[in-house]
Amino acid sequence: MNKFAFVAPNGEVLSIVHPADDNMFSEGETVGTETAHSFEYEVSDTTVINEWYWRDGWLKDKPERPSPYYNWVDYAWALDTAALEAEMRSLRDYKLAKSDWTQ
Repeated sequence: MNKFAFVAPNGEVLSIVHPADDNMFSEGETVGTETAHSFEYEVSDTTVINEWYWRDGWLKDKPERPSPYYNWVDYAWALDTAALEAEMRSLRDYKLAKSDWTQ
């Protein structure tokens, strides 16, 4: 049985499939913007998603995501300042709305 990881152009694993037909996908096949890469059936899907990335072959040293405000860019985690600032604004607006509205 084959298992395939669908990998974004930046090397991040986006999804895992266990095709019913072993010939459904082939190594390096592109589907939309993602590329299918096979891996050993015994390896946990969670391990592949969280710890592996593709860069001319499987690399198994992907660091843990520092926080939800980081995105995988250029084979490393990069702070998404726009998302962080939006969350901070939202929290500020919530706290202002809950504060003394007469002031």
